[in-house]
Amino acid sequence: DDSKGTVHTDLWSMDLRSKIWSKVRRAGIPPTPRCGFSTTVHKRRNLVVFGGVFDQYDKHDLTSTFYNDVYVFRMDQRRWFPLVLRGPGKKG
Repeated sequence: DDSKGTVHTDLWSMDLRSKIWSKVRRAGIPPTPRCGFSTTVHKRRNLVVFGGVFDQYDKHDLTSTFYNDVYVFRMDQRRWFPLVLRGPGKKG
């Protein structure tokens, strides 16, 4: 059914000089399949992925798993790492 989304787990990189895309080999501990996540680049070497959702369809039901986690893809190492956040810092 086209109304049900497909979640992909692949990551692609583009060489800006040659304008050629290449699939990045999965290494390290990658995030679980998801969509609807947020992403940013930190210090020109870390791709940071936060949250997202994974929808699983049954005959008549939809079960959604929402994520509140952070993963980092180190572009220089080409490896995934889960990022463990600490509690709130000390106040002033």
